[in-house]
Amino acid sequence: MPTTPTVHRPPLAGDGNADDGPALQKMLDRCGVIEVPPGVYRVGQTLRLRSRTRLLAHPQATFVYADGAGIDQHCYLLTNADPEGGDTDIEVRGGIWNGNNPGNRRVPGKLIDPGAYTGVMIHFHNVHGLTFGDAMLCDAETYFWRGVELERFTVEDLRFHATHPRPNNDGVHLTGGCRHGIIRRLAGLGPLAPNDDMVAINADDALERIECQGGTCGPITDLTISHLRADQCHSFVRALSVVSPIERIDIDDVQGGCTSSVLNMDGARGCRVQVFDASDPRFAEGVGACRDIRLSRVRAWPARVGGGQAMLNLAQHTDRLEVRDFVRVVERDGDPQAPTLAVAHVPGHRITLNDQLAKTMEADERFETHDRVLHRLRLDASDPGRAPASAG
Repeated sequence: MPTTPTVHRPPLAGDGNADDGPALQKMLDRCGVIEVPPGVYRVGQTLRLRSRTRLLAHPQATFVYADGAGIDQHCYLLTNADPEGGDTDIEVRGGIWNGNNPGNRRVPGKLIDPGAYTGVMIHFHNVHGLTFGDAMLCDAETYFWRGVELERFTVEDLRFHATHPRPNNDGVHLTGGCRHGIIRRLAGLGPLAPNDDMVAINADDALERIECQGGTCGPITDLTISHLRADQCHSFVRALSVVSPIERIDIDDVQGGCTSSVLNMDGARGCRVQVFDASDPRFAEGVGACRDIRLSRVRAWPARVGGGQAMLNLAQHTDRLEVRDFVRVVERDGDPQAPTLAVAHVPGHRITLNDQLAKTMEADERFETHDRVLHRLRLDASDPGRAPASAG
């Protein structure tokens, strides 16, 4: 007979005043199954999950990062215990997780400050076998949820809410080394939720930036992303690659409004801290090492006037990117002047629209279209043997 796991129910105040962090951590250190009842739990430290831990929180169990708890780069509301050696088999279900960004700000006026508090609310690094779901994530200072070097993971049924929207409010943010993951059923509730990318797949990034500290650069492969909903997010999906591969990504069922793009693959050219030097001869023919990316079943619209970005913003080398059943919802279009599709900085690529050869890209040439319905779009390298941009 299988052994019934021991269930731990920590003695907590749950009144929003006492610091419940030490009691929660004491129970988490026992591993096993931890159940947290309804209540408001002020947390003045980083909660750390060990391998083989299941944290099951009641839907009305609210974890609030205490004022001033975000001290330095290593501070999060929730993370795993052994990022260097690695953790396995962690599950988190339920709860309302509140980063209390008014009480935990980044260094004002700075983009780069080594060791400073990043504002990342929930952070998992080097975990094999991770499930996180059925939760509300609120008021992060930067990323609501970040994964670094994850393998075999599922992130599902998350809702994002921002009483105090902040710059760089990505919903689910992945950095290098993540593979074999499922991300599904994410919803932004209300305007500016999330206030940046709902799902960011950043194989490369400017790691010296405050919010990027603690991430890595490297391949991101084999992801299934589905059922994304938002009233007004920034972008639904960003895929950022300069030299590190992004491969085998399947994105399906996207609905809602965005102030930037449905799919943004622009090499982060518009970011305030550049990921690559455009004047470097190594990048004269563009950047990116993307392959086998599919986007299907989109019903979306620009959510405000003046965003200026294309809904499909493609400016990275990509071999076999395919979009099917893409509909720009005219009745809700907040920026009719914004293009549906823009392709640039990818010399040697071929664009096919609706099964008809539409354009062969040449160096420094840009292609745009306002087509409201794209039954089929395909972007291919004209020479499949062409090596991607390399930093070597």
